[in-house]
Amino acid sequence: MAHQTAPFRSTPRAERATLADEVYASLVEAIASGRLGSGAVLTTVGLAQQMEVSRTPVAEALTRL
Repeated sequence: MAHQTAPFRSTPRAERATLADEVYASLVEAIASGRLGSGAVLTTVGLAQQMEVSRTPVAEALTRL
C-alpha cells in the first residue's frame, strides 16, 4: 500500500508574511493604539525578548519604521 500525502501547496511569495512583516505589523499596531507611547525607548534585544523572536526580524521591522 502506497503512502499518500497531501499535495504540497505553495503560497505565492507576495501573499506570505515574513516574521519581520509580522513584527512590523505588531509594532505599528502598538504605536497606533498607544501601547508604545511617544518617547518610548525601543531596543532590538528588548523587543525581541517581549515578542519571543530573534533580533533579526525585529531589526528589519525597526528599519522599516
